[in-house]
Amino acid sequence: IRSHQISQEFRLADNVLDERLSYVLGAYYVNVASTYEYFAYGGFSYDVTPPGFFLSLNGPKQHVDADTKSHAFYANASYQLSDRWSGSGGVRYTHDKVIAGMTPIEVPFVDGKPVLPLNTVLASSAQISRDNISGKVAVQFQQTPTLMWYANAGTGYKGPTIDPTN
Repeated sequence: IRSHQISQEFRLADNVLDERLSYVLGAYYVNVASTYEYFAYGGFSYDVTPPGFFLSLNGPKQHVDADTKSHAFYANASYQLSDRWSGSGGVRYTHDKVIAGMTPIEVPFVDGKPVLPLNTVLASSAQISRDNISGKVAVQFQQTPTLMWYANAGTGYKGPTIDPTN
């Protein structure tokens, strides 16, 4: 597997209004590019002698290229309503794009022995893009210095992926 990843995040954070309001604004970018080859084979023999051939469980060797790009913008804020009550909220926009492809590579021999593929694999490629807006809101009550109650509601997001292997 060969993989290259680059990511960068920029954040701006501050406390304003006599430190009652704190906020974070940010932007995030990541690009992951990877290449790998997948080949499942094995020798099957009921003798004590080595097998005379190999069976390929997934057909030919599969060469896979995948590229994932994602960027996001987000904002979170927390406001101290009183000495004991505070509220917070946030929103995040994410855009993901994934491109992946698989090319079969015939492997007729391994260690000088023939390989018998159990199936046929065709080249494949796909691409997907997704946008998402997720957020959260929360309220917090500090009952005593050592006891705090809170309620939180939020949404989550898991970006897309493509598995072009057989």
